[in-house]
Amino acid sequence: MNIAAILCPVDFSASSEVAARFAASIARDLGAEVHLAHVVPLPMPAMPVPEIGLAPQEMMGPPLPQMQREASASLRQLATQLCLEPHVHVVTGTAAREIVKLAQSIGAGMIVMGTHGRTGLAHLLLGSTAERVVRTAPIPVLVVPHHRES
Repeated sequence: MNIAAILCPVDFSASSEVAARFAASIARDLGAEVHLAHVVPLPMPAMPVPEIGLAPQEMMGPPLPQMQREASASLRQLATQLCLEPHVHVVTGTAAREIVKLAQSIGAGMIVMGTHGRTGLAHLLLGSTAERVVRTAPIPVLVVPHHRES
């Protein structure tokens, strides 16, 4: 198996940082590059809520370019912590779809990603990005499980 690039999506949760460390370890063993990526969700249009005094901009959070800059800086910092070359990607859209597209565009041979370990109603309502990536990616996907603190 010749894997030259590993894509590791990061949402800045503890589980994705564990996956990034795992990806870095695998990459060292294989002599591969690690590409860290973050998907910024498309902003949802917000309606003003006069009862609580919030304007649409206040409800939506920071502007998209600011979120992209902050994500890029955080990915670079994570790459430095992991002693990796700073191959970072910030894309906008639906997480699972953008992860698979990015993996194809960079020629990744593997995706390594964390999971939040949601079960029951939370899994039913929120779904699993990792599950959707596993179902749609044309390359191997290694899902690093979330471990709860005891």
